[in-house]
Amino acid sequence: MSHLLWFKDITKEHENLVGFKAVSLAMLYNNHFLVPQGFCLTTLAFEQFLVENTLKESFMTLLTQYYTSRDQEILEKITHLFLSLEFSHALKTVILQAYYNLNIDTEVFSGAGKQALELIKAGRESPSVAVRTSGLLVLEQVFPQGFLSIRGSNELLAFIKKAWSDYFLFCAKHLTLETFSYPTVIIQKMINSEVSGIVYMGQKLVVEALVGFELVDVLKDQYVLDKESLEILEKKINKQEFML
Repeated sequence: MSHLLWFKDITKEHENLVGFKAVSLAMLYNNHFLVPQGFCLTTLAFEQFLVENTLKESFMTLLTQYYTSRDQEILEKITHLFLSLEFSHALKTVILQAYYNLNIDTEVFSGAGKQALELIKAGRESPSVAVRTSGLLVLEQVFPQGFLSIRGSNELLAFIKKAWSDYFLFCAKHLTLETFSYPTVIIQKMINSEVSGIVYMGQKLVVEALVGFELVDVLKDQYVLDKESLEILEKKINKQEFML
């Protein structure tokens, strides 16, 4: 089983490893929708991170203590741990090699030799990526928003740990010990988008859109569509003062 999976290799059967959001993105990517390429750090990567820092047992003990007592100091101790720990050389190498390969077209990546790939990467800037968590439960609408425009190896590794930390703050609010699961993290290449948005799938399709990158604090336009015909049933357009 892998600690890292590319979108192109993820199927529905990987949901317990990569979470609902990652599977959904991979399905879009593999059905040739215009989705930027990316990869996912699986639950096994997080478990390895704990094991290499000799924290697996003590982490679960702290987590159990928190759910029993709801002591905020315990929660703060857990989240601080993630930010202070270091990646092993092996895990860091796996992550950063995948990160820099985001700058290379997938067809080139699969066909070129190691030396050719290194030459291509040397002539390009570090990719700008989004770093987001992907849960094993279908609760994506309340999941942490993640981080945009992350660039460079040090920043990437720091925000992976921050994503794990935010995941546990989410778990403390929304999940029980019985429904808790190890986090997974999506690293996806960013594009300079003119418009962006989110699609929520229920009895109807709800699309929230805005100019530029998605921002938490911007009031988005909203479209409600019929799930079968894609006819727009309702729409609300909001004024947007700026874009990123």
